[in-house]
Amino acid sequence: MFTGIVENVGTVISARLGPHGGTICVASRSIAEGTRVGDSIAVNGACLTVREVSRETMTMDIMPETMRTTTLPGLKRNEAVNLERALNGAGRFGGHIVTGHIDAVGTVTCARSEGNARWLCISLPNTKFVARKGSIALDGVSLTVSSVGPQSAWVSLVSHTRAHTTLGKRRAGELVNVEYDILARYCERIAAHSANTPTIEMLEQNGF
Repeated sequence: MFTGIVENVGTVISARLGPHGGTICVASRSIAEGTRVGDSIAVNGACLTVREVSRETMTMDIMPETMRTTTLPGLKRNEAVNLERALNGAGRFGGHIVTGHIDAVGTVTCARSEGNARWLCISLPNTKFVARKGSIALDGVSLTVSSVGPQSAWVSLVSHTRAHTTLGKRRAGELVNVEYDILARYCERIAAHSANTPTIEMLEQNGF
């Protein structure tokens, strides 16, 4: 499990990727230190397992499913990526619950500045899991949704996020990994399989 608080921006050293999977090697001394083979690392929000580790680099496998459902197939040598190690049980929980399981690939449709904030509008396949003032993870970064439409959502980046993640350099037309709030996913699943899904009338009759 992750929190969406990016620890470091690493650099892709190599990316050997094809339709049936592959491997990537990422350099980040601060992340590599203390990392062991078998540990989980979120790379642009996608949870990957470390297969090799050195003093400064980590090599990770990418499965075919990850190739199909994330932006990782497009990674290039020297590209910057957001990195976060799995949550330490003794650590602070600074963002929101992030699983590292990407739900969709979104497209940046607008990027503009307002004062000390940077606004991004993200086009999404659907927004049924997105709520105004709720949480969303973009490329592994925990963000608050400012507004939501039928197929898009707006988020605002503070100066720290712009400086310490890749999102500050995102421009219109670029792709981002999207993970919806896990609570919304479970609620939708329960509601879809419940014969007693509450209605407004039922809630009012029971004092809600």
